[in-house]
Amino acid sequence: DMLAEGEGTRLDIRGFIFNQTEKNIEIPLVHVEIMDKETSLLQTQNRTMESSIVRAGEKVPLLISVPNPAPTIKYVYMTFMDVD
Repeated sequence: DMLAEGEGTRLDIRGFIFNQTEKNIEIPLVHVEIMDKETSLLQTQNRTMESSIVRAGEKVPLLISVPNPAPTIKYVYMTFMDVD
């Protein structure tokens, strides 16, 4: 989702984090890597979620906005990382 915002643009990454287990889980740090078609890294971003817990069997919305994304974006990879 590329949206105009004032002078610049932003890339909105949307989805859900779904907890399929029978217990509440803590949401780890979300790590986003934005790459071009040669998989060269253009931008990275770490994001903590507003809600830190996903209840058993429920889902929480995910929205990460990347301001002024590189025009050569081809891939967006998201992983979860433990915060130490």
